[in-house]
Formats: sequence, C-alpha cells, structure tokens
Amino acid sequence: MKAFDGVDASRVNRGERMEERELVRRAQAGDQAALDGLIERYSPLLRSLVRLYVGSADAADAAQEIWLAVHQKLWQLNAGDAFSAWLRKVAYYHCLNYRKARTRRQGREIGLRTEDWARLAEFVADDGGKVEDLLLRRELRRRLGRMLDELPGDYGLLLRLRYVREMSLDQIADQAELPLTTVKWRLHEGRRLLKGRVAAEIKREGR
Repeated sequence: MKAFDGVDASRVNRGERMEERELVRRAQAGDQAALDGLIERYSPLLRSLVRLYVGSADAADAAQEIWLAVHQKLWQLNAGDAFSAWLRKVAYYHCLNYRKARTRRQGREIGLRTEDWARLAEFVADDGGKVEDLLLRRELRRRLGRMLDELPGDYGLLLRLRYVREMSLDQIADQAELPLTTVKWRLHEGRRLLKGRVAAEIKREGR
C-alpha cells in the first residue's frame, strides 16, 4: 500500500502511532500542550461519536465532559495501547451514563392510551420491525426513549444503534468495542427487558 508522493503508507502510519504514543506519554506526565494536541487531533472523531450516542443538542456538553474524563483517567492507558480505541470506549460508556442522567433530570411521566402501548408491544415482540415506524407519535417517541434509557447497562443504547440508527451488528460491535456474540446477546436480552416493561405499562395504563 502506497501513500501520496511514493511514500510507504505503512511507514507513515507507524510514524503517526509513534507520535500518538509520545503525545500520550507526555500528557500522562502532565504536559498540557501534549494533551491539547490529542484533543485537537481526536475532537472530530469524538464529536461524531457523541452526536451518534446523545444527539446533536447535547453533543457539545457531553464532549466537554468526556475530555475532562480523559484528562482524569489518562493514566489508565497502558503504553502501546491505541489512544483512539481507548477514547471510543470512554466515550461509549460516558454517553451511556449521560443519557441515563438526562432521563432522570427530565423525569416527566407521559400517559399513553392502551392502544398505543399495544402497538409498542407488537414492535417489541417482532424482532424484524423498525423502531422508527413506531416513533411517529411524539409522545410515544418520548416515552419509549425514556424506557430505553432506563434499561440496565448498555441495552438501551445498543437497541438505539440497531433499530433507530439501523446500524449492522458488525458496525455496532466495532463501535462499542464488543465481541459480535456479546452484541447479539445484549440485543436479545434488551428486547426481552423492554418487552417486559412495555407489558407492565400496558397493564398499568389499562387499570
């Protein structure tokens, strides 16, 4: 593989990795300029990840919090580990917690008619359905979003990536830094948990 002007791309990539490791080493030693260099280099990547996970409206606030977390946790990165992969993992779990905290802050209950919950239950029972077909109703979209964010672990976020963003299983596995088998199991378990919560809400709404 060749880069422009006849330069060996593999050598270029090795050089970039060496430069990255040096920036990380210096930043871990307290060099603010090195940390600024990492932020400048990886801010575009982080912005795209954050917009995917929490939406554009909260992307700037979430990104700022993630860079603060990076500064506090950078010592955890071992020599030789790729900073970009570590940043992806930090961003994934921070945004997961950000969504859950946002849901708690909003904390507003929205009542739905029993027939609306029945439609939601039909979707959850049908693994091949599309969430967006069910999200046309504003109040249902908001209520479902809250329920997804209240699921334990990262089940809700993985369901969003699969059914709202329509990402493939391989894309989700790469994005979340998870084995493909783990992604499949968590999606299955997430659907099961969501179905149970929807059923409970339908029962409550029908009282």
